[in-house]
Amino acid sequence: YMEKTTEKKIGPTMRRRIRELILSEGIAQVQLSDGLINDLIDCGHIVSLKAGQPLVKVGDVNPDFYILIDGIIRSWYVLDNVEVTTAFGIAGTQILNYASYTAGQPSESNFEACTKCKLMRVPKEDYDRMLHTSLEFCNWRLRLAYDQFYFTEMRNQVIKGDARQRYAALLQSRPEIVQKVTLKIIATYLGITPQYLSHLRNTL
Repeated sequence: YMEKTTEKKIGPTMRRRIRELILSEGIAQVQLSDGLINDLIDCGHIVSLKAGQPLVKVGDVNPDFYILIDGIIRSWYVLDNVEVTTAFGIAGTQILNYASYTAGQPSESNFEACTKCKLMRVPKEDYDRMLHTSLEFCNWRLRLAYDQFYFTEMRNQVIKGDARQRYAALLQSRPEIVQKVTLKIIATYLGITPQYLSHLRNTL
């Protein structure tokens, strides 16, 4: 297991980057104010991961809140000795392990860096304090949670059909994942072998 690298202070350049990502994830009706963005960043620490390094492993209890700043991360688990990737996160993705946060239970999924990644970690106690003291922050997070559920449902419509159609849909909707993530990992997302995925790439 490789230790995650944590930087205690967030400098001006990184603050601007995080602010842009938070605003880009917002919805027109529910945007987070500059004051609350600054409060959230003030609570944060930067976590750096190498490709293949876990943020959270199955069995970990990690209730903290994360925003992916750079890189690509995935969630995955093992079913009948087969690795299954359930989702990818790109810059701006917010990560909260609900089993750990809500019930204090161990994670049932792994969260792992597919490339070099930087994330902002906000400890649960600071995240809870903002929820308890700011209705604006509560509304913002609730709306983003609704959007997450919506996009999870939409994924089932985008990633459908045979393997060729599913790969073409991924290539169209998330080309950066196809370009930067290994064939082996993409194959676990599509439910096919790396060899067959290589064949598809050569024929498309």
